[in-house]
Amino acid sequence: MVVPKNRDNWQQSMKDTASTIKHLFDLNIPSLSDVSFKLDNEAGKPVVFHVHKFILACRSSVFEAMFYGPMAEAKMPIAISDPNMKAETFRTMLQYIYKDDVTCVHGQNVLPLLYVAHKYGIGLLIELCSKTAAQGINADNVFQCIQQAGLYDAETLLNACYEFIDKHTTDLLCRPEFLLQPRNVVNDILKRSSLGLDGMPEICIFKAVSRKTKTFAISKSVLYEVVVKIVTLCVCGWALAEADRLKIPAKPTRIREALDKTVYLIRFPLMAPVDIVQARKDSILTAEETADLLAFLHKVEVDTKPFTKEPRSVNAHVNPNRNW
Repeated sequence: MVVPKNRDNWQQSMKDTASTIKHLFDLNIPSLSDVSFKLDNEAGKPVVFHVHKFILACRSSVFEAMFYGPMAEAKMPIAISDPNMKAETFRTMLQYIYKDDVTCVHGQNVLPLLYVAHKYGIGLLIELCSKTAAQGINADNVFQCIQQAGLYDAETLLNACYEFIDKHTTDLLCRPEFLLQPRNVVNDILKRSSLGLDGMPEICIFKAVSRKTKTFAISKSVLYEVVVKIVTLCVCGWALAEADRLKIPAKPTRIREALDKTVYLIRFPLMAPVDIVQARKDSILTAEETADLLAFLHKVEVDTKPFTKEPRSVNAHVNPNRNW
């Protein structure tokens, strides 16, 4: 059979199968496609992608079930009405599937793409999105990234988020966004012995620093006390917000009820006796817990469980260039 002169014989220019598959993505023509997807772009206009069942099924078990399973889609094009998925993101996913193009994932599209990768079970793309998002973690997006990572099984991103919190504990726990976090995130943060200080509150510097040098050397005992106090104050602030969410009425035990088992993740054995007494006055600790903790602090051999006495890590020096 002779190819008509007016028809583009693009196949002749393909050097191998990989380049052919990549070109099929660029063509986006229905005549060579056996499945189509339709969804809106950011502007609200419909976009149709003409793709290939076999290629998509080879990269995703979700697509395999969609095309070849007992509930296989029959109507074409397959309309996607997911409000969290736009044509631009779907196209990027296809670009990765067809071309193995890792450069298509960047800071602007990584979180929406992580959602799509998880929805269609594309493990390598999930990992790529996790690594890309991890490189862009900052104080403004770390809590959002934690939420996304938890939802979409992005372990690399989740670990990177918690490591970032370890390094910037005081800043992040004092942010309004911390008050909005679900209990499981707060618990995961408090469980970490690696929580530390990126900088020091002014009052703590005043108490701990006795001379002006380029690097302030702070005793570890003072730092442990500072870390615990800051974490405790921030968690109590979260508990007040949680009490509002749970509609716990105003009463002396309101914070304790909101904290529930989260209270045991606060490291009271690292505090000074005066702080333990104050926590009792605030009805955060019970009388029995207070007695046991005070006995422990006075070197009496008592079991502090369920509270832990393991110190949290801290930075041994303060950055003099820090904008307090």
